[in-house]
Amino acid sequence: MAEPQIIELIREHTAVPVPEVIGTSKNMLEFPCCLYERVPGRTFADRPVIESPDLLARICTEAGQHLAGLHNIDTFGRCGPIVLGDDGLTVANVADDWPSGFQRTLAAKVDQLGPQFKSYVETLNEHVNEATTKCRSTTPVTPVLAHMDYRLANLVIDPDADCITQAVLDWAGATAAPAAYELAHVEALLTDWPILVADQVTLWERFREAYAQRREIPTIPDIYRVDAQLRLMKHLDMEIGHFDNAAAEGRVEDHLTSLEALGAL
Repeated sequence: MAEPQIIELIREHTAVPVPEVIGTSKNMLEFPCCLYERVPGRTFADRPVIESPDLLARICTEAGQHLAGLHNIDTFGRCGPIVLGDDGLTVANVADDWPSGFQRTLAAKVDQLGPQFKSYVETLNEHVNEATTKCRSTTPVTPVLAHMDYRLANLVIDPDADCITQAVLDWAGATAAPAAYELAHVEALLTDWPILVADQVTLWERFREAYAQRREIPTIPDIYRVDAQLRLMKHLDMEIGHFDNAAAEGRVEDHLTSLEALGAL
């Protein structure tokens, strides 16, 4: 269980708010577990509704600051899940190289798409193969510390505090990955959610401006944004849980339009 050590690494090297690790055990509940401090504030459900555009903009600003801090931790030798080894934190060797692992990740997302997208699977797979082959020779990779699930459901929020984001939770999926890859996902997870009441472009700008104040924004390949879009699409049922039929169909069209703009369809 690497999460407590990852949190300690973050506390030591960044200003990202994370809960203090109170203790760990390998014997309780028959599984490894850890106990964290309780951070005052609230978390949001998987289908968040936030009616304050200003609150969302501030959350995105803080997200840019947090991600820039994380991405300055770049001591990993390769890409992959961060695990606990004999000598501390290390990276699991799950693929020969980043493009190979990335291609498998993309293909798995395509396979997990619901029936609304099945007629596009062949085209998407062809695009994945072509784009990842191009990435192999044109996209430089420097692995950095990435949360990879930075979204509203994993934040403790206090709208009345100076820093609205009181804690970033759930580091179990922390990964060594290109900074651009995580940026593509965080932009999608924070700003491309269908029931957020705010201007998507403004949220993007606040996120990027805050990141750029602390770290140069890397170029984000379109295929990384395709991957982030596919991640949303495979969770379509979660996205449209409270929609009527017309709104649900509209969300499907939104996804397809985004993929067309990225050259994937």
